Amino acid sequence: SPRRVRECAVPVRVYHGEADRVVPLDFAKKLRRAGVPVTLLPQAGHAVHLEDPARVLLALREAGL
Repeated sequence: SPRRVRECAVPVRVYHGEADRVVPLDFAKKLRRAGVPVTLLPQAGHAVHLEDPARVLLALREAGL
């Protein structure tokens, strides 16, 4: 839940595929509204880190991580 993510003791950043069929896009939007940094990845599915690892690496670098 967004509340539990905010209570997490370590920094959290969410990368969510807009074409994810496992976790609804609305969940990522709820997290964003709760103040969690969320990056939406167009045309990406649930396992974007496996589907396109270079894309995830680029998104992490763009975030300064």
